[in-house]
Amino acid sequence: MLSASPIKCLASQAAKGEKIVGAAKSKSVRNFSPARFKSIIFGQSNEQALIRAFGQPLAAGLGTDRIKYLKYRDIWLVPGDVEFSVEPKSGLVMGMSVTLLNSDIDTVTGLLGSEFVISRFDLIPDPENDDGDSSVAYRHPKGMYRVFEYPDRGIVIPLFGSSHINIIYMSIPFGVHKDPRKGR
Repeated sequence: MLSASPIKCLASQAAKGEKIVGAAKSKSVRNFSPARFKSIIFGQSNEQALIRAFGQPLAAGLGTDRIKYLKYRDIWLVPGDVEFSVEPKSGLVMGMSVTLLNSDIDTVTGLLGSEFVISRFDLIPDPENDDGDSSVAYRHPKGMYRVFEYPDRGIVIPLFGSSHINIIYMSIPFGVHKDPRKGR
């Protein structure tokens, strides 16, 4: 079984029908478009289209979150691991996470462009999923984590203090507008 990826909490929120809204700047959400990578449109393309585009994955399986993950290597702009998430019931490709081990944010933004927005987020354990690996990202002006967002391209780069860079292509906007624990 594959471990859950950084896009896991977002895929499970979308599957539950939760409204994923809000941004540090309202422009971010208004301009949001689902990501595209080559011929794949996230939230619209299916697993068969993914396999036609990139061939058989190096590995595939269900994560602890019950989302199917397909792993590839070196299919992005620079070498790195690439993991696609597929919603098992619909078969739709919901996102892609690119992991770069020998890179930095300046190199990545140099490849993707300078039209990003920097937002701040905090993370809390996902109250709907007790697998110990789930988190909910919510926007907070003094949040602990910075996220570089390309909202009009559906791409986010969370900087969660790890030694590698994750570039996430998404079918829905990143994070929720406010702390989900409030207002319960």
